[in-house]
Amino acid sequence: GVSFACISRGRLEAMEAYKRRMGWKFPWVSSLGSDFNFDFNVSFTEEQHQGTGEYNFTAIENPWYELPGMSAFALQDGVVYHTYSCFARGGDVLMGIYQLLDRAPAGRNESGFEHHPMEWVRRHDEYVSTESKEATP
Repeated sequence: GVSFACISRGRLEAMEAYKRRMGWKFPWVSSLGSDFNFDFNVSFTEEQHQGTGEYNFTAIENPWYELPGMSAFALQDGVVYHTYSCFARGGDVLMGIYQLLDRAPAGRNESGFEHHPMEWVRRHDEYVSTESKEATP
């Protein structure tokens, strides 16, 4: 069988509250206080942030403290094997809208955003109302 879970380096109470707000049902666990995210090169120490860290199988200068990644594991005869990892654009397959945007004439058209290419993303409770032109609570 196949199982899916998300792992974040956050306080479990805050993650559970956010999960309820979003209406999510998938398993989401905290790795806070463990080396898990560091071992898989998606979390970085202050020293790495000020210098060099490894991300997406290459050395990068001044990595953010947290970057996206996805890993797969297999359990066989009581032993856990790390079978796959992808980073950065490799996780796009989980964002269904990108599959449509990548086929549009202008593609994702993420140029011009000040801080991050995904600045356009809004949670379902942050959409702008057509009546009020303000974000809904």
